[in-house]
Amino acid sequence: MGRETVENIDLQPGSAPEGSLLQSLDNNDWVRAQNAQNTQNGTSFRDLMRDRLAGGPTQPEIINMAQAPVTGDRTVVGDRALGDPVVNGKLTLQYGEADFDRKLAANPNYQQLSIQGIPEGVRVKHFVDAKGYFFWLDGSGEMETIRGGDGTTSQRPRRHYYSIQAKEIQMNSESRDLEATRLKVNEALALDNGFKGFSSFQRNQQVDFQTPGNQRVVSGDAMNYFLRMSKTSSNILDIQAKSLEESVKTSDNPYFKIYLADVYTAQAMKPIIDQVLNGGRYIELNNPYSMKKMEDAISLLKAVDTDSRTGLQRVNRVPPANAVMPLDPYRIYGDSRDPRFPEYYYGFWGGSYDQAKHREVALTFMRNLMKNNAFPRIELP
Repeated sequence: MGRETVENIDLQPGSAPEGSLLQSLDNNDWVRAQNAQNTQNGTSFRDLMRDRLAGGPTQPEIINMAQAPVTGDRTVVGDRALGDPVVNGKLTLQYGEADFDRKLAANPNYQQLSIQGIPEGVRVKHFVDAKGYFFWLDGSGEMETIRGGDGTTSQRPRRHYYSIQAKEIQMNSESRDLEATRLKVNEALALDNGFKGFSSFQRNQQVDFQTPGNQRVVSGDAMNYFLRMSKTSSNILDIQAKSLEESVKTSDNPYFKIYLADVYTAQAMKPIIDQVLNGGRYIELNNPYSMKKMEDAISLLKAVDTDSRTGLQRVNRVPPANAVMPLDPYRIYGDSRDPRFPEYYYGFWGGSYDQAKHREVALTFMRNLMKNNAFPRIELP
């Protein structure tokens, strides 16, 4: 059995071409989550950060992903019972075991997922669909049969869906952070479907309108960004929204909220864009669905503002006034230095603070214009 395994992101099992961006993600630092130990109390930096923000140790909300009833210490799965496979918050699976998926489905209450006995040449690859986050064992030969809407069947690598509560995956002796992996999965989905990934706002990037009578009414990169996102298919936006909502419930990483706010904004704009594309003569901007999505997006960004200021206060830093710090969601996971005054900590929270604030300003302006039906017309980017 090999000791070295590789975690990867792919849009569909086996679909990423050699040399593509997704194939190059095998060993990047964003998936490495060495539990940086605080020298004072032995608590991991991420858990210490979560505790300080919440005012004390917290437990993530339980998301019921079990597909079978639990009675006592035994779980009924299919036509027989299994002993509870979760021990001290850890679910351990053996590569190739008969109950692999049964154990994954039996009890969602695990923070660590361990897969042992993975042979050389088999890679653990991740993505997300309408059912949730999943991985498959590329190179294992595991296949499953799926039925299409037209009744035809096809084969694909077997998808193993795991609990949204899981924070870490161990593959033989190698560990990866699943929160960082889920962020990158959502980025990969966005990159391949319409809006080309989540963008960092720049200084002076805003929504603005030029003088009356000008041929170009809508300008500003922020507006174009959200309009471009809104042309993504409803199915992809729904998958993004559902997966990010689940991540927001179980993670204190503010970048899940930022990405979800972007998706909500795209969903808010979509019925408006669809009206434009279908030749509608009167565009209803102030519709209840769009307004609710915009309000939800703004609320998420306000929460990021509060969390980010708390994080920045810890190192007595504020973002620079003459620049906008970019999205920086990963360095906080992979650095084992003293977590008390690291630049990576400043970049993580400074980036979330600036990006949330600039988005909040843009969305508040857009919401008010939509509420008052103030867009003379919408020009698609």
